[in-house]
Amino acid sequence: MFVRYGGISSRKADPMEIFENSIALTDGAWKIIQIKDAGNSMKGKRQAVQMLSTTDKKSIPISEFDVELILNA
Repeated sequence: MFVRYGGISSRKADPMEIFENSIALTDGAWKIIQIKDAGNSMKGKRQAVQMLSTTDKKSIPISEFDVELILNA
């Protein structure tokens, strides 16, 4: 499975810590194979750029990550 995962800059939590903790709760059913930095939502002029309010224009989105996982069946 491939997942692009990130967070929002208004939260203090580390998104990858949350993701890795969630995978750990599967008791080994899923194994993370690889994690790659995918940049942030400003890259590629995605919808997130259009959704910024006028007060948030100076806000820089946090990094997103591409995660490759395998199901341990």
